Amino acid sequence: MLDRSYVDFARLYVLAQACAFFITRAKKNMQFYRRNSRPVERSAELRCDQTILLTGVRTAQRYPDPLRRIHDFDAEQDSYRALHPVESIRLLMGQH
Repeated sequence: MLDRSYVDFARLYVLAQACAFFITRAKKNMQFYRRNSRPVERSAELRCDQTILLTGVRTAQRYPDPLRRIHDFDAEQDSYRALHPVESIRLLMGQH
């Protein structure tokens, strides 16, 4: 898990190209386009499970592949948004 004051999308893209799995927090001002959404079970404190593409001028160039955005709610932390590469999740789940 990477937790920094900024998200280095170029570094994350290198990790994803090496078939590495990562999770990082998404910043509130991140610009993205939602490609699709999957149903979530609210009792598990999940708020959304989406496949997104980055749309920021530099971020879209630095990470051109889809990302999976998961937003769950933690009352103690107030909120949490996570990003990870779509392909890594498919490999972990045995989906090709």
